[in-house]
Amino acid sequence: MKDKNIPRLWFLPDAPAGASLWLKMAGHLTGYGESHYHFRPDYFCPHVVTKGSGTVIANGEEARVSPGDMFTLWPGVEIEYHEDPGDNWEYFYAHLTGEGCPEYMESCGFSSRKLWFRPRHPGKAMKVFSQIYDLHRKQVPGDEYRVLSLLYTLPEICPLEHGRNKSRSKDVFAKAVAVIDSQISSAINVSRLCEILNISRITLFRVFTSETGLSPIEYITQQRMRKAEELLKNSDFNIANIAKMSGFSSDKYFMKRFRELKGTTPNTFRKKS
Repeated sequence: MKDKNIPRLWFLPDAPAGASLWLKMAGHLTGYGESHYHFRPDYFCPHVVTKGSGTVIANGEEARVSPGDMFTLWPGVEIEYHEDPGDNWEYFYAHLTGEGCPEYMESCGFSSRKLWFRPRHPGKAMKVFSQIYDLHRKQVPGDEYRVLSLLYTLPEICPLEHGRNKSRSKDVFAKAVAVIDSQISSAINVSRLCEILNISRITLFRVFTSETGLSPIEYITQQRMRKAEELLKNSDFNIANIAKMSGFSSDKYFMKRFRELKGTTPNTFRKKS
C-alpha cells in the first residue's frame, strides 16, 4: 500500500446559505514510502504538509515541501507530487467547490502559476486544516459555518501584502458594522450587505472571520440577539414585536433561534432579567 487516504464528505452537497465557497471533501493522507500522484485536476484543492517531506512539480518547476508548507491543485494545471523516500509524509487537504473558489484561492496567495509556498504562520495553517478535518469527521449539524469561518482564516495566514490588506480589512469591517447596526431591524443579509458595500461574498466572509472569528451571518444573528435581549429587558413589547424589531423573519423563528443560542425561551429570559 503506497498510502492511506481518509476522505470525509460533508452531508451538505452545496455551500451553506450566503456562501459562494464550500468544501466537497476534507481529507488526511499518510504516506508509506510510495505516495505519488501525477494528473491534471479539474478542481481546487489546497494541501498542507504536517509530517515528513516531499516534492511538488508543476509549470516546469519543482519544490521540496516539509511540515507547514502548502501546495494546491489548480483546475487544468498538470501537477505531480510525491513523498521523499525515507521521510514518509502526512498532509491534510480540502477539496473546494463553488463559484467563489478562484477569488478565494487568489486571496490566499495561490494562482495557476504559484501552486506552493510557505505560509506566514505554518503552525496556524496546520491547525486550521486539522480543525476542518475534525469537523468533517464529526458532522455536527450547524457546524458548516464553523468550517467556513476556519476557511476564511487562511488568507490571513498566507503570504499576502499583510499591512495593506489588514488596513483595508478593518475599513471594510467598520463600514459593514455601521450598515448592520443601522439596519438591524430590517431584513439585512449577506447579499444585501455585499451590494451596499460593493464587495464579493468571499471578501465579506474573509473580513468578518479575520476581525471577529465569526461569519457575517453569525455576526448579524449575534447583533439581532443583543437587540432582542435589550428589548426583553427594557420594554413591554410582546414577543412578536420584539422579533420584528430585531430583524427576525417571524416570531416562531426568533423563539427557535433564541432557545438554540441562549438555552432558554424569550419569556423565561424576560422573567429572570
